[in-house]
Amino acid sequence: MNKNEFFRILNENLQGVPAGECTRVNEFYNEYFSDAIDAGKTEEQACNEIERPESIAARVRAEFAFTAASTNPTTKNWGKIVIIVLLAIFASPIAIPIAGAFLAVVVSVLAVMLAVVLSVGAVVVALFFSGLALIGVGVMTLVSSVGITSMAGLILIGVGLAITGFALLSAIGFVYLVRGIIWLCSKIFSSIFSFTTKRRKSK
Repeated sequence: MNKNEFFRILNENLQGVPAGECTRVNEFYNEYFSDAIDAGKTEEQACNEIERPESIAARVRAEFAFTAASTNPTTKNWGKIVIIVLLAIFASPIAIPIAGAFLAVVVSVLAVMLAVVLSVGAVVVALFFSGLALIGVGVMTLVSSVGITSMAGLILIGVGLAITGFALLSAIGFVYLVRGIIWLCSKIFSSIFSFTTKRRKSK
């Protein structure tokens, strides 16, 4: 593939993107080819060292769709974004393993967070009902017995109250834990979106 064929395919796939954006992309890759040729490379070598024009156009269209949706985020626009982003991902052989690895990391992190939340929640619930059960047994022992046995009932009630109180305190901590995880997730996705936006503006 030479320079002319590269730009022909690129611009064919940029149809629907505003003229200003197309001009910016063309100028960027024109400069790339100029630098490559000045460095002693052929047009074919320069083409082999960058993304395929179809992949570049798909990425530009995806970035433009996100920008357009930020000013008019309707359901219809978001539907178009999903389609364009999927096309951008599958247009590039390089992007597929990268996207797959990134998705696997995100899913793994979310799975770990969910497992932590469920585990802590289960422990809190178990402690709470265990405390209530001890209180119930202690009350029954206290009512139906006298002497040493009634003392055992008081001990059971005390232990049950302590466990129940600890469970209630743990429930408060659990709420903060869930809020912290939600905050962390929002920060992660916000950072990803900000990085994508800054990367686009820097080009």
